[in-house]
Order: sequence, then C-alpha cells, then structure tokens
Amino acid sequence: LISHDFSVIEAVCEKIIVLEKGRIIENGKIKEIIEKPISNYVKSLIKHYSKGNYEPSMKWNGGTKKVLEVSCVSKFAESKNRREPILDRISFDLSHKETLGIIGESGAGKSTLAKIVLNIVKRDSGSIKMNHTNGEVYELSKPFNRIGAVFQDNLSSLNPRMNVYSIISEPLIILGDKNKTEIRNQVESLMKKVRLNLDLIGYYPYMLSGGQRQRISIARALIMRPSIMILDEPTSALDMPVEKDILDLFKEIQDNEDISFIFISHDIKVISKISHNL
Repeated sequence: LISHDFSVIEAVCEKIIVLEKGRIIENGKIKEIIEKPISNYVKSLIKHYSKGNYEPSMKWNGGTKKVLEVSCVSKFAESKNRREPILDRISFDLSHKETLGIIGESGAGKSTLAKIVLNIVKRDSGSIKMNHTNGEVYELSKPFNRIGAVFQDNLSSLNPRMNVYSIISEPLIILGDKNKTEIRNQVESLMKKVRLNLDLIGYYPYMLSGGQRQRISIARALIMRPSIMILDEPTSALDMPVEKDILDLFKEIQDNEDISFIFISHDIKVISKISHNL
C-alpha cells in the first residue's frame, strides 16, 4: 500500500517504510514509528496527521452579495436502454469572499459539477449565473475568464513542454497581450504571491515537486484575476505538511484578493479547515 496519509496506512498496515527524496529514512512497525519518530520529516507528517489538527470552520469576512447562482443543474449519462443521473437538480449560491465546500465519495459527481460550472462540460438542464463586480449579470454557457480552476493532477494539467514562465503567462498571451515587460512583471509578482522562488521560472514541470507544480497551477489561475476559483481536490495528491502550506496559501489569497472559492474534496478534515459553508 502506497500513500501519503498516515491515517490510511495505520488502518491497514503493520510495518511501514517512510521515503523522503528517494531515500528510506525510517522503517519498522507503524505503531512504534508514530509513537517515537526519529526524523524531522516523519515528526512533521505525524504532527499534521494527529487528531484535532484541523480547525473548525473559518470565520467569514465576506458579505451577503451573491457572485454565483447555480440553479437546478442536471447531467445524465445515457446508454441504449437507460438514462442515469450524474447530477440531479443541483442548486447552490456562492457569496462574495466565501469558500463553499463540496464533499462526496468518488463517483458522486463532484468533478462533473466543477466542469459544468466552468462550462467545459455541457449541462443537460439548469442555469448558471455570475454577478460581476461591475453590476452585470452573466448567464454562463461557455468558459469565462472570471472563473479560474486548480485541479488535482497538476502533472497532467501542466504542459510538459512549457517552462514555468510560459505556463503562467499562457492565458495572457492567448488573449493577445504582447507587452513582454508587463507579462514578465505579472508572472514574477504571482510567483512571489504563491511563494515560488523566481529561480524556478525556467524550470519544466517534471523538474519540480508536487507542491511546486500546484503553486504554478494556482498562479496560472490567478493571472486572469478571477472573482471565483474552483479548487477540485487540489491537495489530495500532496503529503500532509505540503497540504497544510497550500491550504494556508488559499486562505492568504482570499484574505488579500476579492475572490470566492468552491473547494471540492472527499476529505471532511480538509473541508472543515478551509470552508465557511458546506
């Protein structure tokens, strides 16, 4: 069994091997390692695994203004003889600077809902309205650059042939921005905002850690200055210390930016740490 989650390992394993940067740093009975860890890395993992580490719901400093209204959205899977609902009349509102948590087991339709809100998957019925800061209301039927996204698998969502600079700047270039100095300044500013060393600007995805790649995904989503970001299992592939850093980063971004989050996860602990409402 291979996992980054001590709670999963503890439930099914008697002995474990702990890897860090390709080296075995501890091995033995899991009970002994949890009770008397030797390395700082394992101590950090256990600290974040310990019960009670996740805080209750965050204090909400936003307002009551709705930025997104999802009404009676349905999606069906059709075969020759059957029509099965993937999503059945889903409705919710997202308010200004709110983080709304969406939780469910695998196959519950969480990612399909995310793609429908992003309008990269067509819904069969229902409506999605976005209230822009300028007062206009948009009925969304196609992708909109005011809604960004960060996905679970950052290695497959980043082009392996593009370096960090090209990945983050790509949305601006697609929209026709030709001011190279301004683009460079924005990329560097966002790298600092997501706590990435500027020395990494010429690196390619395979040269980076999972946490670094996820920060690149966040920077790329932020470069269009979205008012809503959909975060689809953004920490599930990360080990627990890195997970905590990324969650703290999301909270910092929301504190400093005029942005609302839809946070999708199967993990109630993560949801309770990051969300205002569920």
